Amino acid sequence: MIKTTKIAIDAMGGDFGPESTVIAACRYVQNNPDVSIILYGDKNVIQRYMSDSIKNITIEHCKKSIKMTDGLLATLKRYMHSSLGKSVEAQIKHSADVTVSAANTGSLMAVSKRILDTIPGIERPAIVSSFPTKTDKNTWLLDLGANIECDMLNMMQFAMMGTYVSIGQGISQPRVAILNIGHEPHKGNKLIKQSDAMFKKLPINYIGYIEPTQIYSDIADVIVCDGFSGNILLKSCEGTSKFLKFVYSETFKSSLMGRITAYLMKTQLKTRLRYIDPKFRNGAVLMGLNGMVVKSHGSACAEAFYNAIQLAHKSVTLPQKMSFKEYYQSNFQELHAVLQD
Repeated sequence: MIKTTKIAIDAMGGDFGPESTVIAACRYVQNNPDVSIILYGDKNVIQRYMSDSIKNITIEHCKKSIKMTDGLLATLKRYMHSSLGKSVEAQIKHSADVTVSAANTGSLMAVSKRILDTIPGIERPAIVSSFPTKTDKNTWLLDLGANIECDMLNMMQFAMMGTYVSIGQGISQPRVAILNIGHEPHKGNKLIKQSDAMFKKLPINYIGYIEPTQIYSDIADVIVCDGFSGNILLKSCEGTSKFLKFVYSETFKSSLMGRITAYLMKTQLKTRLRYIDPKFRNGAVLMGLNGMVVKSHGSACAEAFYNAIQLAHKSVTLPQKMSFKEYYQSNFQELHAVLQD
């Protein structure tokens, strides 16, 4: 008998709310009968985007929601009665296996940490996501924005999180690198240099520094950075991807020969553009929690949010020899010894 994966969705989160989240959820359960979804939010608004024939979706009415413009204080004042808070709390109540939200990063991290707490030994969660490479393999980057300021302990824990994720993808000895402005030992700020010295002592396959221009080159399986640098890198890549699509479009539209070429190559172009389009890789896991939370881009359309739900589904059903909690704690003594040096 196939086990049903239960997914809780903050239906009111993001720039578009139910216009993206509910439409994506309805499509996902239609294509995946082994999934049931609970939508948290304003029932009257949610029902506008649903048909009566949709099965495996239930609605939990919430009077409040967290806005994209809400700061930390505003979020923490009303999160318990919000669609975001209730969707995360569903895991505590065993109503859901995973939560998906397009809420702003600060609110999602604060609420997730407050409700689920972090794994013993982990100070802060980190946002981890995959980037494509020239060899069709994935490179995992973290932190992509959960922690603007980081210290050596955070960086060490990010390295362990990324290693665990990569091992789960079938890489026995993941290559771990630190994102830096150059390869040379003298380059980088204090945090980078301290982390470099510490990573050399960790039970990981550390290969040194990697530059932003190399993230697509399959040089490393895991790239570690502070959340400020990671978020800038992520958004720069997304902006570049959109610009490339614009250039392709304008180039082919500019002449008759270009339009003919585009028509003849439309299948190949569509495949390649999907490869770099951020919406087809939408979704990032908030690692280090006593639970599973997937962050969708705040401006995600229904198609992009669908992919975040898919990531959540895969993350729950992916077979692992041990949980991250077990993996981290099995290495805790060695990590603690490194910190004491």
